[in-house]
Amino acid sequence: MRSVLYISLGEPSQFEAAHSSGADWLLADLEMREGRDRAVGRERVATFLKECDRSPPYRAVRIAPVGEADCIADLCTIMAGRPDSVVLTGATDGRDVQHLAVLLGVQEAEHGLRQSSTRIVVAIDNPAALVRIEDFAGKTERLAAFLFDRETLRAAIGGSAAMPFAAERIVLGAAVASVPAIDAPSSNDALASACQKAIDAGFSAKMASDPIQIEAINRRFTPGLADVAWAERVIALLHDRSTAHLNGQRIGALHRSRAETILRASACASVRRE
Repeated sequence: MRSVLYISLGEPSQFEAAHSSGADWLLADLEMREGRDRAVGRERVATFLKECDRSPPYRAVRIAPVGEADCIADLCTIMAGRPDSVVLTGATDGRDVQHLAVLLGVQEAEHGLRQSSTRIVVAIDNPAALVRIEDFAGKTERLAAFLFDRETLRAAIGGSAAMPFAAERIVLGAAVASVPAIDAPSSNDALASACQKAIDAGFSAKMASDPIQIEAINRRFTPGLADVAWAERVIALLHDRSTAHLNGQRIGALHRSRAETILRASACASVRRE
């Protein structure tokens, strides 16, 4: 994964444009809708999911927090379309992802899907999720990534001074959980510098709010040949052992996780070139 494109539910025609954008993941957001408008959004997302083939881009849907009636209603509608992932909002600790994992298991059984085939991306959008981010690790095999929802988190905190700290916490939490960290979207004007800053911080991918940003994000987040060679060497050395030495450095689980992330990003680039 290198890029995640946010999809507006306003016009169904935008779905197809998003599908051809080159994004590695597409994210349809139900959380900005309420009442009948949300019900219409669910149906549009379900239709889009059903009409898409199973090749990249991968499809994710942002749903309501567990415990809310909208969460169940969201799942009951969208799971018929077999989304690759759901993005959980409002999670505060590992119990929330465990709860969602159970709900997904029920839906997978009802729709004849392979158990645990639907992954979970946790949106870090509230202070509790940020300070307890390590608690999400190891709670479910479905955990796929952490997503930095900067704007929602900033509003919840009441200011932007803590955002650099938040970014660091998310990257560290992702490393502990051995999953990628996805950076928040940026404006077109600041995109190049924001991508480099995110890469330097340790983010593996970045969200985009506009399809025109995808090419630049993919280019920036595609690993270089040296990085791919390092990752392949790490995986080979750790194939049948928990630790090893590479270029005089002791490597272990965290290096394996980073190597796997690099190889996944490289694979995404290869698929897009075909």
